[in-house]
Amino acid sequence: MQEAIEFETTISNGNLLIPNNLQNWEGQTVKVFIIPKITEQLDSLDDIFGCINYTGETKTLEEMNQGILQEA
Repeated sequence: MQEAIEFETTISNGNLLIPNNLQNWEGQTVKVFIIPKITEQLDSLDDIFGCINYTGETKTLEEMNQGILQEA
C-alpha cells in the first residue's frame, strides 16, 4: 500500500500545480482530495464546532462529565 503524499498548491485556471519532485508520476492515476485552507482566525468553540448539528436532548456539563467517566 502506498503512503499518502501531502503538499499545498494553488488551483490556476482549473489546473493543480504539482511540485517538481512529483512530476515524474506523469501518466499515473492518482486520487485527489481538495481541502480548502482555513485563513480566518477561529476565536471560540462556536467558530470551531458551530457547524455541528446536534438534535438530541440538551446536556449539562455535569451530565457530560458523568458520561465521559462512565465510558472510561
